[in-house]
Amino acid sequence: MCTYATPRLSHGLLLLILAVVLALSWVLPAWAGDPSGAATGTVSDIIAAQSGSPTLDELA
Repeated sequence: MCTYATPRLSHGLLLLILAVVLALSWVLPAWAGDPSGAATGTVSDIIAAQSGSPTLDELA
């Protein structure tokens, strides 16, 4: 009868993987740019020839 030992991850490797996942969960939102939209501008930043009726070129 042939028995094979099932491979197990060591506790140190599991802790390392957990640390990397937690670090990425803190860092990745910082790379998202402007998630709140606070720096995207306001209505006064939109340039239109006539207020309320944009042309097709302005929409594109």
